[in-house]
Parts: sequence; C-alpha cells; structure tokens
Amino acid sequence: MREVIDSHTHTGAWAQWNCDAGSLLSLMDRAGVALAVTGDPAANDAGAKALPAAVRKIRPFSDRLRLMLWVNPRADDLQAAEALLETDRDLFACVKVHPRTAGIPLGDERYLPYLDLCRRYCLPFVSHTEHDGYADIGRLAVMAEENPGTAFIAVHMELRSDHRHSIDLIAAHENLYGDTTFVPPEDVLTAISRCGAEKILFGTDAPVTGEHSYDSLPVLERVLTEQFSPDAAHAVLRGNCERLMLQKYSGT
Repeated sequence: MREVIDSHTHTGAWAQWNCDAGSLLSLMDRAGVALAVTGDPAANDAGAKALPAAVRKIRPFSDRLRLMLWVNPRADDLQAAEALLETDRDLFACVKVHPRTAGIPLGDERYLPYLDLCRRYCLPFVSHTEHDGYADIGRLAVMAEENPGTAFIAVHMELRSDHRHSIDLIAAHENLYGDTTFVPPEDVLTAISRCGAEKILFGTDAPVTGEHSYDSLPVLERVLTEQFSPDAAHAVLRGNCERLMLQKYSGT
C-alpha cells in the first residue's frame, strides 16, 4: 500500500449524499491510500452536535480514518465541539467549516471561538473555498493574516475558478495552504511551482465521485515525481497532511 493520506473525504449522510465508511475504505484500499481525513456532511446543519454519532462510527477504523471537527456557528455548537475535543481529541484532524451552507461568511466574528479551539487544541482551520461571497479565499487569507499561529487550509483552492488568485494568496501567506480536491492536475503543478510542495495537500472528496474518486492519484504521483522530486511527491501526497493535521497532541 502506498503511504498516501487523503486530507479531504466524506462519510455520513446529508441531503442527497450518503457516503458510508465501507465504501470509502474500499476505494482507499484499491487506490493504495493508507489513511484519510473524513467529514460527516450532517454537520452542514447541526455542526458539531451531529458528530458524536460520527465518532462512534469512525472509532473502529481509527487506524485508517480521522475526523474533521465540522462546525456551524448557527447551530450553537461551540459547547458540543469543545466537549468532543476534551474526550476524543486524537480522533480529530482539523476544525472544518463550509461557509455557504452555514450561511456565515469567512471573517465573521462568529468564527472566533472556533479559532480559539484551533489554537488550544493545535488544529488547523479548514474551509471550503469558492467565489460565492461566503467562502472566497481572500476572506480566508485575511483570517490567516490575523491568526499567524494557526494553519489555514483552502479546500478546492477556490472551486470553479482557474485557481490563479488562490495560488497567489497561498504563496503570499506562510500559514495558508491549498488542497487538491477537484483541482485539475495541471493547476496542482502550477501551485507547487509557485508555492512550493510544502504548501499543497492531496484531497479528493472521496467517495463523492464514486469509482472515479482516486483517478487523479496515479497521475499526480507520476508527474510530481518526474517534474519535481520523490520528496515533493511525498510532501503533497502524505507529509503535509501528516505534519499539519495528524501531529500527536500533547495536551493544552
């Protein structure tokens, strides 16, 4: 099995989505993915209040899966989020938000208590990014500037864009990173050339696109090794996620 870590996957049900752990693990096995960070989309509505059930489902697979602490300030879930970190911190890899579905744009003061959780529990702040007035990467970059001790990860590097603006911002901010979820391989290569391999994390949204969820992996693995180096391929496909999201927590 390759030493690949997928920084962005899903397990759970919400609206039309139903992504079960068994399907994800099967895809991971076939693609050679050793471990994945996964988020339960039920948290789109209930935030961290939806996650105790996810903890119970994921715990038996803790050697293969880690959870996103997916939060939603409109669900008044701060207390639930902190309770989960107090009891199950080692299962969690990040604090994650989806600003549009939460209805709260990045930069809103309602995210501040969750940034405090990031600082106290040594977790990165991960956000869906899209040019939609809620999740614009420019807003995330401002948050990164204002919180230099926290890592910020831009999922999709701004979905449905040419990614150029995102790449410029990731290059300009030491603590702002991008993930490759739904980013074409040629744009991933541009991001690495401009930002450095240490700034980009492999992610897929598996198993959202089913059997094709890991189609990009062999392409990325090959071109990263050929056009950059084996060390660069390791950083993007494993090392960066391991460093930013899976470091051993020693307590607050």
